[in-house]
Amino acid sequence: MNVLFSFNNQTKLAKTEFLSNVNAISISQCIMDTIYFYKILYQNIILFISDNASYMKLAYSLLSLFLSKVYHNCYLTHILNLVGKT
Repeated sequence: MNVLFSFNNQTKLAKTEFLSNVNAISISQCIMDTIYFYKILYQNIILFISDNASYMKLAYSLLSLFLSKVYHNCYLTHILNLVGKT
């Protein structure tokens, strides 16, 4: 799993994690650990971009309990992947 941060018109790779179990809880925990590591205020997180997998939608539901301003975009990643394949 890759966690990227985008700020000041730049996108940076913040963390790469090899997850033994891929589910909503492991995704959420990895994201929260990364936010904590970089000491980012929860209210500064505004976008969660993922594919359309059900566990990613559930991860968003879990994260939105803590990240009150976060919005989930689950289509951009899939569209970019389709464009890259053509």
